[in-house]
Amino acid sequence: MIESRGVPARVAAVVVVVSVAIAVAVAAIGFGAEAGRGAAVGGLVGAVFVATGPWILEPLIRSNPSAALPAAMVLFIGKGMVVVAVLLLLARSDSAQDWLSVRAVALSMLAVVLVALNLQLVDFRNRRVPTYDLGDND
Repeated sequence: MIESRGVPARVAAVVVVVSVAIAVAVAAIGFGAEAGRGAAVGGLVGAVFVATGPWILEPLIRSNPSAALPAAMVLFIGKGMVVVAVLLLLARSDSAQDWLSVRAVALSMLAVVLVALNLQLVDFRNRRVPTYDLGDND
């Protein structure tokens, strides 16, 4: 998921899994089994949302670096559309609402994505890769 001197991929994966477990525990203890199941589904969707970005983008960026930004935007928008579709399906499905809380799905998904985003920010801050080109004027 995240690789550099900032945050090793294994550490990031463990932190995301722990954040899912915390979301499930808080939801289940505070709001019942339906919320706990909803938090588990939301955490899983959030973790997949976060993990698919580097998994799809890294091979593409290695083969064509100039396609990095457009590919990242298309991937982000596509993943966002899938997440919205999942939330809409769950919100409109009576059978899904019988066994999980859609609000817990959304909140745990948001929490997991925010945890992973913070890990990526730490990783980016600690990277030793220049983010802009100074030109050839030495």
